[in-house]
Amino acid sequence: MGKEVRPRIDFADTPVEPNAEKIKSSHHFDEAHAEQHFITQEFDTAEDVNEVDEISLEQSLRPKFPVWARLLLFGMVILLVSGMAQLLQSIITAWHDKQWFTLGMATAGVMIVCAGLSALLAEIGRLRRLKKQMHIHQQAQTLLSSHSHQHAVTFCESLIKDAGLPVEHPAVMQWRAALDPSLNDKEVITLYSTLVQPTFDNQARRLIRQTATQSAIMIAASPYALVDMGLVAWRSLRMINQIAKLYQVEPGYFGRIKLLRALLVNMAVAGATEWVQESSLDWLSQDLAARLSGRVAQGVGIGLLTARLGIKTMSLCRPIPWPEGEAPKVSEFRHGLIADLGEKFRQRKPKQPT
Repeated sequence: MGKEVRPRIDFADTPVEPNAEKIKSSHHFDEAHAEQHFITQEFDTAEDVNEVDEISLEQSLRPKFPVWARLLLFGMVILLVSGMAQLLQSIITAWHDKQWFTLGMATAGVMIVCAGLSALLAEIGRLRRLKKQMHIHQQAQTLLSSHSHQHAVTFCESLIKDAGLPVEHPAVMQWRAALDPSLNDKEVITLYSTLVQPTFDNQARRLIRQTATQSAIMIAASPYALVDMGLVAWRSLRMINQIAKLYQVEPGYFGRIKLLRALLVNMAVAGATEWVQESSLDWLSQDLAARLSGRVAQGVGIGLLTARLGIKTMSLCRPIPWPEGEAPKVSEFRHGLIADLGEKFRQRKPKQPT
């Protein structure tokens, strides 16, 4: 018997071949494509500052008066008042008994106690003014997030009065002319920060640049490092006082001591000299960077740290917070500092005889 023949089977669909993995061709990006498809991230090495150091500087400027400090101050006041009473009694007794040496010593003691009391009262007054400034700063921050039409004009008028600006001042007249009933509190504060506040900000910037340049020149030109550091610390504290007075505030004595300590710590931690020496090629031309001495690099580093301290003081003493992107940066003073240093040393360079 023959084999049975099976009927033919017709398949409607053809078998699907597995998809082969497609390999993309290489693509080379030129500068134009890179700018279109990628977002560049800029880094400013001058602004890469340790966050702990920034907090240390800010806490040094802000008023802090814990309970133990209040008790200590109260105890010192009681001690000074008691000493004053005892010295007055000694003066009366010495006068009646004609004990002139004792009388002189008691009188000198009274003068010393009076000086101590006046210093304590002045410290308390500075602390109160600084706390008031911090309250004004917080109030301005609240108004900047407000969209009502109530308190901003009165707040700005009080700032003008406290600053001692005359009514005829061009910035004040321009701000008042720009006021409109439709402006909310945020817009009024922003307008004041744009038109009136730069009157003080520009003075503070000039003061910071001048102090940073002077500190850099002292470090670069003088061979006595210890004396230079003392002068730099003194100039830095003097700059802090001048900026604070410019904004109608003044750090207290203990605040100045903490600022000096924070300044020295930042000098040690930041390693400014090595950083400036490594980054100098980005700031100067190849020829000038090759001739940049170690002393000049140290001067630039100290100048930048002085500028940083001035910027932090300026930001904390300013009654209105900085608008976004308008706060001064160290890089703003960096180029000016190097330009000033170059000009000073070119002036000091002896002329070649003809």
